Amino acid sequence: MKTNQRLRNSLKAGIFATALFCSSTLFAQVKIGDNPTSIAVGSALEIESTTKGLRMPQVALTSTIVFAPVAGSGSAATSPGMAVFNSNSAMVSGTASNGQLYTSYGSGEYYWDGFGWVSKNAIVQKTEWLQAEAAAARSTSDVNPPFAENILSYNSPSGSITYTASTVTLKPGRTYKLIYKIGDVSPGPTGQTYTGTSWFDMTSNTNVGSKGWTTCVFNDPSQTTMPGGFCEFIVSPTVTTTYKINYFFPAGSGPLGYYARNNVLVITLP
Repeated sequence: MKTNQRLRNSLKAGIFATALFCSSTLFAQVKIGDNPTSIAVGSALEIESTTKGLRMPQVALTSTIVFAPVAGSGSAATSPGMAVFNSNSAMVSGTASNGQLYTSYGSGEYYWDGFGWVSKNAIVQKTEWLQAEAAAARSTSDVNPPFAENILSYNSPSGSITYTASTVTLKPGRTYKLIYKIGDVSPGPTGQTYTGTSWFDMTSNTNVGSKGWTTCVFNDPSQTTMPGGFCEFIVSPTVTTTYKINYFFPAGSGPLGYYARNNVLVITLP
């Protein structure tokens, strides 16, 4: 009888000790890595290492406004703050139900704010730019004048600014300033008087921004070369948009006779 009582008491003590241990474990702080007994007072989870890092889950996100393939619902109260490393460089941008555009910066770390995936690159908003010029002087009769054959400086790690020899393509989510200068102009044999320049939106097929003008006087020895004008444009595209330079000729002028070395500057604004 006494033996059974002792067994029951031992069992109760064991259950109490186990419960106490589990309770202390559930509410304890957790330290992983070096110096496991030293942890900041405010840390629930702390990692310390001089040779190792934290690798986020690798998830192939498809869109900045689609929570999947992460399990669960993006509208759930527990979803905001979810963080992953997006492994899909082709992830697309989208406008969420809150009306905000969530820009894709390709692969990298993202967190879900309750409506869309926010790139950590977007938080910094680093300045990106393209500075370039044509390889040689060209006639203003060119339908699609080149301006990015010689790249003087180019920095666009997010791919927000891309280019060909005669176009520049801008991704949504940033504000850009585009400046085009026709360069110094030499008169040609036909002696036209002036030429206009403008940025041209190839999606809407319209001239955009302020126009530039270049004048030139035929057979005037003192005017063999005249300073070129420039046109500029500030834009915040909502979709990926490609721009080129458009020459236009007012009445009395024509497309021939001007020879210029074109140059361009495209830069993101804060």
